Amino acid sequence: MRTRTNMRINPPIDPVFKKRVIIANHYSSTNWPLIISIFLILIVGGLAIKFNTDIIQMVNKIGEKFLVEKPTNTKSANLEISEPKPPIEPKPPAPPSIDINLLLATAKTQLAKAQIVLPKGDNAYETYQTLVKPAPQQAQAILDEIIAWYFKQGREYISIGKLTQPKGDNAYDKYLQLREIAPEHQSTLALASQIVKLLHKKGKKQMQRQFYTTPENNNAVSTYRHIVNIFPNDAIAETALTKIAKKYYKWAISRKNRKRYKASMTYIEKGLQAKPDDAKLKELKLLVSSLINK
Repeated sequence: MRTRTNMRINPPIDPVFKKRVIIANHYSSTNWPLIISIFLILIVGGLAIKFNTDIIQMVNKIGEKFLVEKPTNTKSANLEISEPKPPIEPKPPAPPSIDINLLLATAKTQLAKAQIVLPKGDNAYETYQTLVKPAPQQAQAILDEIIAWYFKQGREYISIGKLTQPKGDNAYDKYLQLREIAPEHQSTLALASQIVKLLHKKGKKQMQRQFYTTPENNNAVSTYRHIVNIFPNDAIAETALTKIAKKYYKWAISRKNRKRYKASMTYIEKGLQAKPDDAKLKELKLLVSSLINK
């Protein structure tokens, strides 16, 4: 049996041949610790790069969320421009408390002094308006007394024949004031009917005497215009006013045909007092005006 013997072969001396031949059991002079160190450094570096990348992504996400959210302090407020807040309006002052008993006593005093709508700021009607919301029943009682006062005043003027004159102190003016306060009240309507009934009688007499537009305080046009202002569809008043307008139109035409243009214009103006919208009178007025200005 053969015995295998390990032979030691010396490395070749020739440098060229030395590079090409690998000698068994010969250990090169390679620096393995250095290679291992470099390998570890590469591994650690790769891990560090990956860790840094994750950190950067996490920081970016936090930054984006931080920018989207509304800043809650002064430092973060610099990251976005916030819209200016509207100024806070002060609350309106609370309405003053109302002493109902005092107002009722005030109204009673004002009624006793006939301070119904005057002077301004101290009259029964303004006191009534103040009480309407907080005390509607007591306010209605004051209004009823005001209405009763006007109705009584109107009746008194009727009894002494002051239907429309003198101005301000007559039944017609008291009715107008009462109508403004309580237009649908039964006392308002009753007073209106009484005044109109008497004005019809007065107007009839004026028409018979041909007091159409004169005298100033006693003519049919004025009387019937008062009636129309109370009852716009009063047939008697409308018929009378139309009749007066036709008479003045006829007289105006007659004066115009005789070339008395100024006299014609006078009759035209009187006719328009009765019927301001009469088409024939308005057309004739334009014609006569042009003739006067020739």
